[in-house]
Amino acid sequence: MRPVQATFSYTDNDSLTISEAAVAMKVSEASIRNWIKTGYLQIIGKKRISLASFDAFRKNVVGSDKLTARANKSGFDHHDHAELTGLVTEMVSNPGYTGDSLSTYYEGALSQSYRNAEGVYYTPPNICDSFFSHLLGDRSKTIFFDPCCGSGNFLLAALRAGFQQDNVFGCDVDETAVAIAKRRIEDATGRRCSTVFHADFLQNHEDLACIPSPDVIFTNPPWGKKLTSAEREKLVKAHSCNKSLDTSGIFLLACKKILAPEGCYGMVMPEAFYNVSSFEVARRALLEDQLVSVFDHGKAFAGLLSGAVSFVAFKKAPNSNFAVKCGSSTRQTVREHASFLRNPSAIINYVATADEANLIEYVYGLPHTTMAGHAKWALGIVTGNNKRHLSPTPRDGFVPVYRGADIERGALKKPTNFISEDFSGFQQVAPRAMYEAPEKLIYRFISSRLVFYHDTNQSMILNSANLVIPHETFPVSMKILAEYLSSDFINWLYCKVFATHKVLRSDLERLPILTEYLADLQDFDEEKLLQLIGIERTSSGSYRIKE
Repeated sequence: MRPVQATFSYTDNDSLTISEAAVAMKVSEASIRNWIKTGYLQIIGKKRISLASFDAFRKNVVGSDKLTARANKSGFDHHDHAELTGLVTEMVSNPGYTGDSLSTYYEGALSQSYRNAEGVYYTPPNICDSFFSHLLGDRSKTIFFDPCCGSGNFLLAALRAGFQQDNVFGCDVDETAVAIAKRRIEDATGRRCSTVFHADFLQNHEDLACIPSPDVIFTNPPWGKKLTSAEREKLVKAHSCNKSLDTSGIFLLACKKILAPEGCYGMVMPEAFYNVSSFEVARRALLEDQLVSVFDHGKAFAGLLSGAVSFVAFKKAPNSNFAVKCGSSTRQTVREHASFLRNPSAIINYVATADEANLIEYVYGLPHTTMAGHAKWALGIVTGNNKRHLSPTPRDGFVPVYRGADIERGALKKPTNFISEDFSGFQQVAPRAMYEAPEKLIYRFISSRLVFYHDTNQSMILNSANLVIPHETFPVSMKILAEYLSSDFINWLYCKVFATHKVLRSDLERLPILTEYLADLQDFDEEKLLQLIGIERTSSGSYRIKE
């Protein structure tokens, strides 16, 4: 969603610092920054968080009770890193400790705030081992490399998989973790380890000149690590990527460059990598190669909101019909490699089966338009302080205002909030004419389902809802468009392609609007539309192309 223009000034009472927000939610500052990056929280002024977006997020997304109950509730803890690393460094040289026990101790001692800031989450050994099942043949001369090895879980997995110690290389920016990794390798082999280094893979390739071109790279890169502006500018230039690309995506681009021809690489990535637009450059780079596997590990890391999804690929041009295994602990399916490239923004929608992917492609092949470039968009009102500006009962000079949760398919709930008609004290508003348009579409923002309402009453909305006004020349009426976008089938399509819990403008702009079938309708009939386009529901609640 494009940020709306800040029409009025704000005061400190209308906003919080990142630290204040972290204290209020009992999470780490890194978690707050992550929610800012994903669009849940809005930054205004000098790096302050809009109180309205904070209140809406806490109430509509997680709620204070839910947040307290989550694994991330301990994210506000801290540790003295210098003291911890000094202690562990002494322990590494003590034969009374094993490398594995040191790894467990060190990982457990890292505070959630440190993990989030550095993007550090150590991969469970069983996940590491699963990567190596994709490798065939003798590995005695194969070079393995983990560019962010941490305390060595992937390195140990490589040894278990038959790689020779002298061919197992790793590096990490955390000198203490590197020392533990070397100790663990020495414990496992009985030999001194000289192939693991303290180095920054992204920033200082010269430190790694002694590492041969790797045949295999398996790793769990840092997710959302904070970079300085200078560091990010350097990486953007080096890898021809967008500034918003997460560090995990940058690692993918960097690893591809050093991998041997026809080498194999795999990574544990945040689930957002597979469907969020900021990762498109990295996704397309991956799909230039032969993707062989995508696996959803669920919430693999304690204290982290994002799910973990791994991929494995070979660095070679793929056959368009090449089969990609997609799965999780409860489901497996097989997809054609090229089916992902035919998705909007090369989304890797691994949750869709081959038949579902064929149906998606069929729908996008029907005559259609999109709302991209054909509509005006805006956020709901950001008051700056809902408690101060909203009234639970009607008052003189106040009008009803609706939250996202008040919007239902084809209806609005009875209003429970009222807002002043004088907007001058609010944090952010769209042009008033947009709220007061003779007709507009309003929809839930925080939702895993599309819920649209055709508003002809100039209803006011808060920023947990958004609005869109198609251009006058748009070939489908707003009434029909609201019913179409809220329909079961379009919701199925939306979930199978985008699979997000926020309704983003960029996703809505890529949905196919079947103008040939909708343009002259006075009333929307979903079943009739399905018949016209040759699609039928299945007994399981899914859809298929009629035979």
